[in-house]
Amino acid sequence: MKRGSRSTWLLGSVVFLCLMLLYLPAHAGPYVSRGPFVSPDPGPIIPGPENVPGKEYSNHRDENAAGAADPEQNIMWDGAGGIADTFDYGGSGEVDAIANNGDALFSSVIKNTSALLFSVTGDPNIYYESRGGAGGKWATPADINQDGVDDVDGLEVWGPEGSDDADRYSLAGDPGGTAVFAYDSGTGTSSPFITNAQIAAAIGWTGSTDYIDLDAMMTNGEMIMFSIAPIAGAFDGGEIWVWDGVNPASFLFHGGHLWDTAFDVSGTFGLNSENINALEAVSTVPEPSSYLLLGSGIAALAAWRRRRMRKKC
Repeated sequence: MKRGSRSTWLLGSVVFLCLMLLYLPAHAGPYVSRGPFVSPDPGPIIPGPENVPGKEYSNHRDENAAGAADPEQNIMWDGAGGIADTFDYGGSGEVDAIANNGDALFSSVIKNTSALLFSVTGDPNIYYESRGGAGGKWATPADINQDGVDDVDGLEVWGPEGSDDADRYSLAGDPGGTAVFAYDSGTGTSSPFITNAQIAAAIGWTGSTDYIDLDAMMTNGEMIMFSIAPIAGAFDGGEIWVWDGVNPASFLFHGGHLWDTAFDVSGTFGLNSENINALEAVSTVPEPSSYLLLGSGIAALAAWRRRRMRKKC
């Protein structure tokens, strides 16, 4: 082969390989710690999934990272489609909600100083509502699971990266009258934490507690922010309550409105369901370098204006 022909062949091969890399699936591969990670601070910035550490979700129906049916199994996800198995609560039920006992930004989202994350029934995406009420998609199925998502049934973020910490969970139908279980990862055992009767009393429901089915939650100590499955003629599933464990629960005020029965979740965000399936919160503040750049820009603008004023004089 002549030297010129060989060079042309090598160049063509490199171009071909580069084009192949461009068209490879962007979200393929196993769980990989991504980043750069930010800290969970009350603030105006909504970080993307790759920048939030310790993400877990529960699929409907429960499955493991291999895609096989696996009751009460959670999955950790890296924000670019990579997944791995995390907590398996060991029973035969269907996980309906997950949380940590000290969820980050719990108080902040209640104070409307962080963005709210939520999912709805029959939808594989995770949505956000900003502090000002703007909304959109926070994570798509390609971000969550390279093999696809049926329905995000539970969500927990801001845990230790590459580890599991969703130590509170709810099961579909709230079997045995238990709305929330506490999970001890050391012993692999679960115990009732909040009952259906307590949730019913907190929201003022006087009908049968069998109708109560806790569907989404964040928790912090004895406090809980939660939603329940629809109850015909009473609740449409789009309500979010905050309860301190003692006093009557109140509707969450976030994004400039109450998340009560009157609030149109599906119409506001352009969704096909009113029923909230998962709850979380995200926000951070600009990096110090961003403040430095902003300060430098302001200083430069001030200097420019001073120079202009001198020329006019």
